[in-house]
Amino acid sequence: NASHAQSAVAALPFISQPARDQLLALAMGHQSTDVQLKAAWAQAKVGGEAALRFLARTCLEPHRRQAACGYLPRLGHAGLTPAQTGSFLNHDGSAIAW
Repeated sequence: NASHAQSAVAALPFISQPARDQLLALAMGHQSTDVQLKAAWAQAKVGGEAALRFLARTCLEPHRRQAACGYLPRLGHAGLTPAQTGSFLNHDGSAIAW
């Protein structure tokens, strides 16, 4: 169940190495894009620059934009949100209701 996987991934920043990196790698390969995004958040939370770049790129994908861009401000990196998404998002990364 993807919901359970997301909950488990949310705990990964608080797990010590090397188990954390092994579990993050598994989570990034999960079939659910929601789990992958949560894994990117978890990796970024512990200093993963590649995960921040992944989230910023994912902000440009229409179906994942809201989730990806929502994580960046919460991680203290709102400035990484691509300018192209500005017309579709509020300042907190949530989608504008049309």
